[in-house]
Amino acid sequence: MLLPDHLATHITVDSATLSRKRPIGDAHEADPTRRRRAHRSRLLEVSSGQLTSAAPFLRADSINSVVDTVARTPSDQHDEQALLTLASIVQNHPLFAPLSTDQKDQVCARARGMHCFEGQVIIRQGTVGDCLYMVASGEYSVSFDDSLLHCTVMPTVYSTGQCFGELALLYNSRRGATVTCTKRGLLFALDQASFRRSFVTSQREARHAFLRSTPLFDKLTPMQVSAISSVMEERVYLAGETIVREGDDADALYVIRSGAAVVVQQRDGQTHELSRMGLGACFGESALTHDARRTATVVAMSATKVLRLGRESFRLMCDTPLPQLLDRNLTRHVLKQMDLFRGMGPTELDKLVSTFEPLEFPPGAKIVTQGEEGETFFVIRSGMVRVTRVQDGEEIVVKDNIGVGEYFGEAALLRQEPRHASVQAVTAVVCLALQRSRFMASLGSRLNVLKRQAAQRTWAAEHIKDRRITLADLRVVEMLGVGTFGRVQLVVHVASNTPFAMKCLSKGQVLEYQQVDHVLNEKLILSLCSHPFLPRLACAFQDDSNLYMLQDLALGGELFSILINSHGGLPFETVVFYAGCITSALRYLHDLQIAHRDLKPENVLVDNDGYLKVVDFGLSKILRHGYARTFCGTNEFLAPEMVLHKPYTCAIDWWALGVLIFEMFTVCLPFGADTPVKLYEKIIAAKIKFPPSVPPAGVDIISKLLTPTPTTRLGAIKEGSRDVIEHHMFASLDFVELERKHLTPPFKPVINAPTDSTNFDKDYFDTKPAMAVGHWEECLARRPEARDAFKDF
Repeated sequence: MLLPDHLATHITVDSATLSRKRPIGDAHEADPTRRRRAHRSRLLEVSSGQLTSAAPFLRADSINSVVDTVARTPSDQHDEQALLTLASIVQNHPLFAPLSTDQKDQVCARARGMHCFEGQVIIRQGTVGDCLYMVASGEYSVSFDDSLLHCTVMPTVYSTGQCFGELALLYNSRRGATVTCTKRGLLFALDQASFRRSFVTSQREARHAFLRSTPLFDKLTPMQVSAISSVMEERVYLAGETIVREGDDADALYVIRSGAAVVVQQRDGQTHELSRMGLGACFGESALTHDARRTATVVAMSATKVLRLGRESFRLMCDTPLPQLLDRNLTRHVLKQMDLFRGMGPTELDKLVSTFEPLEFPPGAKIVTQGEEGETFFVIRSGMVRVTRVQDGEEIVVKDNIGVGEYFGEAALLRQEPRHASVQAVTAVVCLALQRSRFMASLGSRLNVLKRQAAQRTWAAEHIKDRRITLADLRVVEMLGVGTFGRVQLVVHVASNTPFAMKCLSKGQVLEYQQVDHVLNEKLILSLCSHPFLPRLACAFQDDSNLYMLQDLALGGELFSILINSHGGLPFETVVFYAGCITSALRYLHDLQIAHRDLKPENVLVDNDGYLKVVDFGLSKILRHGYARTFCGTNEFLAPEMVLHKPYTCAIDWWALGVLIFEMFTVCLPFGADTPVKLYEKIIAAKIKFPPSVPPAGVDIISKLLTPTPTTRLGAIKEGSRDVIEHHMFASLDFVELERKHLTPPFKPVINAPTDSTNFDKDYFDTKPAMAVGHWEECLARRPEARDAFKDF
């Protein structure tokens, strides 16, 4: 983020205590946004092996080496009444509501019994715990050390059927209270590892990975695969059983998960074997596109497991036929790699993609002939081609075996000139083709702009690469903020008189807190982004002690500040404009398989023209496998699947957008509570109370974005992000013109100078100095193997 994140300095507590945070409440009783700046906490990405070194990220003493250590016995060694009480707690506690019956049984089986005696301390305030405790019998009193808590809380007693310590299951935090046994009894303890194992969806993840490995699905996006996987059913056929029968209605596609099958056909009264299929083979694809009859019979040769995708399930989930969906994904992927199209917004790119049409060529056919005037650009959908050129009367093979996803003939889109080489089909080939006439009609006057932007990017890349920037080249204007291990400064590049936001990170602190990968990842993501509503990384450099990133300067202040001053919410047209900017930015990030993971008003800036920029990629992640598991972000914006520690996709950002749109309309949050656990319970339940100030279109889009099941959430189903921009709330917004910045923003900030930062509320900045861990050389003395840790920065 161009401005530092403001981590809350509060003691996080569970259901046994109250927090120093003010309650947020439901929509009708929520604290105004203006009161929440100091109350939001950001959950940084921390693995269990990094707890000690990551303590500073979780703020004052939020991590301690002391953990709950009490002897426990398996739950099945206790009497029937105790087990019934345990089962009742698991059945009725909101934390376990999303679990299936089998998973709840696993929770009960993994819980360990603790026979407690009077005076025994179960958990101690200030220590780190990893267990939830469920009371089968006895009584347990809660007490507080006011010197640690700095607030007054009434004592509580827990008895049969109740539980405490839920927060420890979700993330590592200090206990907010001491719980002592006051009447001998039995507790069941469930540790964090056991809890997470109960939520493990390894079968779903394996199915997801399997589908992405098959040729039919490997061109789909992770969210598309996840959505399709969620509606597939698994079936098992024994050897000799018929999977599909010739002549029957073709109503489903099948993918062989294990085993083998034979394809046979009846001709002249005899059965003829056509082929055999094994792992990963797909059949019945036509069933997804049109009504048809089976043209062959498929019989299991051995015990065979298949995944079945029914036509109706697919149509409910996706309006676009699978072949067209695959074509569009392939074309978008290719165009995004071409420098000419990098300046296009997602909506404009979609419009261009829709103009491609498939062309088929038999083996040996000439697709392009050297010397002929070119009019078409080709993307290979299937098959192989060979590129040749006649030189001095001899035909030379320029490139052989060019296959799926590669392209040729792009020069024909820009100018009329003879082809410089020939392209011939080696096998049967299907290309997705774009005619110059359609290209010009789609882009019109934009072509010159795209050419100019491409030239500017090329020049800038070369110019910055050749320039060795040092701190001596920059003039520091003022400090914008100080975070845990870095600071953000407003600087001016003296030679060009260009202002930037400079993020400075201490190498020693980044290394000591094991955040090297995160910092390198943030720099990588920034370097990948080229979008009007995302920050641009001008350059990155380092010296002996620090890392530096120069980014675009947006001087209009935070969206958060606009909400504070909005007197109860933003007008409908303003919400539509701002939500449109954020939606466009998320579409771009998700196309790159980047999940932002910390979308909130504090991480959205207003640029000098009044458009928004989504910033702060410190928690962002490239989902190379389509999903992630890490629990991170800001409590009030966490999606249910993250709260429940399930694998999640980019769909978590669409949930956060729903929360953000609600906040823009109301200056309140849709979910809130006086403790994190209660907040998580409300997030999981996803019951929203809409005040009258939210218009019907707002209610509809928020409800669809705040759908607790990610595979049915707006943005993650059917047409993906296109479903979001086509929602009727955006009916008046032209996304192409928005991404071109041709619209009039609802608010244009007053900026009196290129370095005028008065739109930022300095009262909210964290001005405490970053934690010191010693000079870089001192860190290297302790860890000499880390000398090359930042060589790729």
